[in-house]
Amino acid sequence: ESGISENLDRGALAVVFLMVAVFGLAQGLTYPLLSFILERQGTPAWLIGANAATMAVGLIVSAPLIPGLAIRFGAARLALACALALAVLFAVIATWQSLSVWFPARFLLGVAINGLYISSETWVNQMAPDRIRGRLLGFYATSLAGGFALGPAILALTGTQTLTPFLLCIGVAFVCAGL
Repeated sequence: ESGISENLDRGALAVVFLMVAVFGLAQGLTYPLLSFILERQGTPAWLIGANAATMAVGLIVSAPLIPGLAIRFGAARLALACALALAVLFAVIATWQSLSVWFPARFLLGVAINGLYISSETWVNQMAPDRIRGRLLGFYATSLAGGFALGPAILALTGTQTLTPFLLCIGVAFVCAGL
């Protein structure tokens, strides 16, 4: 059969693909956007790099914790909480453009996007029947890559000197949360 199974929950798959796209978007947008802002503020390059690395540290530190949180609270609740946390964190970063705020916020951003990533990867693998698993994982990878690419594309359209990119990210996070 060439099509996707009729028994497959397309709505749930759309949510999974959105979750991984938001994961990619959060990285694809924040790395260049925040670097440009910090550079304009005269922040030394090593400090810009250290700040960017805090998101990756959040990803690494949270990786062993996310599965337990998903079991304890449910993967759907965890994903919802992570999407809402992203909206709040984007608002915090936009409002307080200061390294003292951005270091913990970027760490927490890494934690929040990791919750979306791990939940979405688990769900797509659980939902995918063996006979179309490769195709669904291809769509999944395309969603991830699309999210990464969307970040710089947004900056090309909006620039880096207004709140517009942050507002778009907040909106996308709310959509991801189903609000």
